[in-house]
Amino acid sequence: MIIVKFTRKDMSAVEQAAMARWQMARSAAVVDQRRADDDGAGIDRVGVMAEVAVARLLNADYSITALGIDSGIDMWVGEISIDVKGTMRTNGRLLFKSMASFKADAAVLVNKVEGDEMAVNVIGGISRQKFAIVATKRDFGRGEGMVCEIENLTPIHEFWMALMKRKFS
Repeated sequence: MIIVKFTRKDMSAVEQAAMARWQMARSAAVVDQRRADDDGAGIDRVGVMAEVAVARLLNADYSITALGIDSGIDMWVGEISIDVKGTMRTNGRLLFKSMASFKADAAVLVNKVEGDEMAVNVIGGISRQKFAIVATKRDFGRGEGMVCEIENLTPIHEFWMALMKRKFS
């Protein structure tokens, strides 16, 4: 796990991007996935923070200002596509609605840092192939989905090393 801290300037850009995403998703009638205690764009804020943090750590091709509904791929490291999942929960799990919704080559999980609204914790990553093996089906009250526990993720520093080996081999 690596904690990534944001400056006030970073957070200004994050807020702007999160609000744009929230507004675009609502206008496109994308089903709202926010928690009942969320403040509207909160899950989008965590999502943008998660993506920025992972892009910085992995030196990935990424733009905070990219517009449009998420295609399931948030960034690229060389030819490897990555979907970043951010969660409001400090002990969150990696979730996908289905195996078919896991479109990238790999996914990275990022959790909020308790008590620090300007930081996220980059937990680890997993390939689509490994996720298919270790994930289990569960229903958390919003329909059945695929769940991967944190202990099944490759720690982010090891994940990065594996990405670099693939990128440069």
